[in-house]
Amino acid sequence: MKLLAITGLAALPSAAFAFAPHHTSVRPVLVQQQLDARRRAFKLNVGTNPAEDQKERDQTIDQLINAELGASSKKAVGGSQEQASKQKKSIPYSELTIGVLKETYPGENRVSQTPQSVKSLVDAGFTVVVQSGAGEKASFSDATYLDVGAIVLSEQQVFDDADIITKIRPPNDEEVPKLAGKTLISMIQPAINGDLYKELTEQNTNVFALDCVPRMLSRGQAFDTLSSQANIAGYRAVIEAAEAFPRFF
Repeated sequence: MKLLAITGLAALPSAAFAFAPHHTSVRPVLVQQQLDARRRAFKLNVGTNPAEDQKERDQTIDQLINAELGASSKKAVGGSQEQASKQKKSIPYSELTIGVLKETYPGENRVSQTPQSVKSLVDAGFTVVVQSGAGEKASFSDATYLDVGAIVLSEQQVFDDADIITKIRPPNDEEVPKLAGKTLISMIQPAINGDLYKELTEQNTNVFALDCVPRMLSRGQAFDTLSSQANIAGYRAVIEAAEAFPRFF
């Protein structure tokens, strides 16, 4: 038999050569269906004996498909290994320090970490340093932070020791230079504070803007500050309205 040409194998989508991780010797049903369809689509010039030609043709096609499957599998494994090698190694929690700053914005009484949340971080293995007086306006004394394993320091010491800084309000002009090369978890409002966003970016500050966390993601709802604070504002609005209203509701 003279096998002159086989066309169409290169057109198979790469997804068709995917393997189940623990069943590499068995082709998935979808893959098999795609391969069978491709077999029927091959255009071949065959010889004079249809039976022999058909048998040899099927064997040749299977050899080509198996070779392509093997090459694609090796390529996928090699690509995943290369990607993994490029990824930065994770840092153990025990080697990271989280700093909690006192809010300086006028009228801001909140604090970014309560003693309860600090305890969770300490239990997870983090070192937590809290600026002295950070929780006073929120009715959390320094002693309550010490009781859960935090270390109470001055503002400058918190900046010096912490790898990760947590705040409520965006950092002010004095705080921004001290955040160079660190990670900041705070509300940033980059659409409004364009200059702040640019400055933090240029000094390699890694920023998690809590006001930009998408609410539609279930895992992001615990970090979404806008919805939670809007909820509190709604409750307070009703209470204040009751105080101002001249009659009972």
